[in-house]
Amino acid sequence: MKLVFLIVLLFTPFLSEALMITEVQIEGERVDNDYIILHNPSSEDINISRYAIRKRSSTGSESSIRVIPDNTFIDAKDYFVWASSKNNDFPEKVDADIYSTQYLSKNNSIAVINREGELITTLSWGDAQNSWDTPFGENPEKEQIIMREKINDEYKNTGDNSLDFYLYPPPEPPADIVNFINHSSNNKNPNPLLLAFPISLILGFLIIFLKRTIENVRT
Repeated sequence: MKLVFLIVLLFTPFLSEALMITEVQIEGERVDNDYIILHNPSSEDINISRYAIRKRSSTGSESSIRVIPDNTFIDAKDYFVWASSKNNDFPEKVDADIYSTQYLSKNNSIAVINREGELITTLSWGDAQNSWDTPFGENPEKEQIIMREKINDEYKNTGDNSLDFYLYPPPEPPADIVNFINHSSNNKNPNPLLLAFPISLILGFLIIFLKRTIENVRT
């Protein structure tokens, strides 16, 4: 038993490096409907006891979201969820493993830090200041999720937020384009060349939306 325990201790730091943030919501039906999902993609359980989930605000100030309790493991290929508890029934709704009264906002940066103080996984969005990494360039809106891309059922992890994450559901087409199309459709003889550009944009949004939807259904 002592040998097994020693092996676990030796390999835990390497396994924990596989830990990744896969999904973040900063506002659901209510502004305090916040959650973070962590994933263990490895084939071994990971001991995340005393790991710290921390955030940096839009001004760059740092604070604790939650320290993970002792004797906490993420099973192989499984997930681990933190949720904000300001809305008391929200953690139960998202099947959260842990919760706290902290919350997430636009232009934030979050990180999971191990017991040795090393960064394990990070995610920033919007115009995050003093962030742990290069921010994903957009802020999610209400009930929109920052979600990690999947390719062939494997999560992308290039280290570049702009390549690894996307917003789900995708943003709506800009209002001025929609208004332009509506205005053009009311004309008896609209110029087809004028319609070509906005229509191509709309088709692009639809293709992206269908692609994301199919990928999420498959997973």
